[in-house]
Amino acid sequence: MNNRSVMTDVEFCSALVPDAGEHYGRALDVMSAYPDYASAQFRIVIEHLVIMLIKRFHLDVEGASLYEMINELFSRRVIDYDLRSELHAIRIAGNAVVHSGMRHANGAAGTTDRETPGTTAAGDRQSAVEARKTLIQVFQRVFGLLNRGIDVPVIHTVEVGDFTSQQILWKAVTTMDFEAKMAAGLILEAQSMSPINTNTIIIGYGEDAHRKTTLRMAAELYWAACELSAKLDRFALGEIESKGGKEKCLFKLANTEALYRYAMLTVDANEGEESHRLGVKALEVAAERNYPPACVQYGDLLRQEEKYQEALRMLETALAKGELSAHAGLAFLYLEQDSSLYSPESAEKCLQDAIDRGCNHSEYLLGRWLYEGEKFVADKERGLQLLERAAEAGHAQASFYTQHIVGDRLAKRMQLEFLNLLSALGPAADVPTQNRNESCLCGSGKKYKKCCYLKRKIATTPPRQR
Repeated sequence: MNNRSVMTDVEFCSALVPDAGEHYGRALDVMSAYPDYASAQFRIVIEHLVIMLIKRFHLDVEGASLYEMINELFSRRVIDYDLRSELHAIRIAGNAVVHSGMRHANGAAGTTDRETPGTTAAGDRQSAVEARKTLIQVFQRVFGLLNRGIDVPVIHTVEVGDFTSQQILWKAVTTMDFEAKMAAGLILEAQSMSPINTNTIIIGYGEDAHRKTTLRMAAELYWAACELSAKLDRFALGEIESKGGKEKCLFKLANTEALYRYAMLTVDANEGEESHRLGVKALEVAAERNYPPACVQYGDLLRQEEKYQEALRMLETALAKGELSAHAGLAFLYLEQDSSLYSPESAEKCLQDAIDRGCNHSEYLLGRWLYEGEKFVADKERGLQLLERAAEAGHAQASFYTQHIVGDRLAKRMQLEFLNLLSALGPAADVPTQNRNESCLCGSGKKYKKCCYLKRKIATTPPRQR
């Protein structure tokens, strides 16, 4: 880099940490439509940056997590307090994303026990914008650290507008470009996660069908990205056959992230179909390449298949690479009563270790399990404290749980909906009644005569008589 050179933030990232350039660029491509994915990519950028510093200053941190590596740089006085804080802020934002889109395998929302790390939600664009600003400051600080006496280049940030999604989707369907297909897949994932109408309890058939169609489209784009990245056109047909066929070659050569993201949309959604088989294989290949998120997901899949030792190996691999969600995966594994690994104490320790590293999802899990008293000895007070802390930190499931399960708001809302339904159907002789001056059962805090009784009376009174 030349003194006082002028660069975009994308160019600056690529020049400072070449391995991180692709991740930073893709984060900006989809930041408007998929800000949570951008935050996750920013975390990967600082991981590359931290590893670069570790190597530059010849520190021995083999097997350390990103959290530990950042603290080691600080303890060795390679970085100062401010830079450490900024690195941790981006790390925590990226970690939070992993759990913001947790999926439920069964049971009612917010109450199921089988929760495994899934794809990230669309997220908050402003949070991603702030993370980007912080990351640019990190770049400038690290440049100054490595190039003492040389002025930091003038940085111009690349504009990120709402039009980006339209352009990338068009490019994805009109070109054979790997990056465009990956970015378009991410955008479609984000669009499938648009907020549900909170005024309805039942999701409409049309809305559900639209989401499933959108996710299938995203999966097809990821599969196309897998095929493009494998570059099978370099081989003659006979050569491909000699290597075991197209499918074997593809799984050997395809991009790891493309395989992982395809798997995440097909492993559960299309069970029994060909895409499900390919998704499981894609996940297995990505995990065998030690791709941390894939190790967690595949480890959980092995746990569900009761292959506990194999699951343990995968989860420990992810944990060694700094994948924070592996703590929760290990906790689920240690709570399998049919396994020789069963140990509630070990499960609680895993979750507490993750909490100490700023993992709000582990805070939610431990809080819920302590509150319910099924997996651990009940401790409602401590459980509620953990749940409230996770909710205050923005954890969606913790917020839902404290409001609707602990606060019993869901039951009250269902009760109100039932009363409104009865009102619409008209009076019935066997409908339970309550005193007009009693507090309304819907939980509004008003007297019955000024709440549901009044609504029912209006609903059942002919228009001309109102």
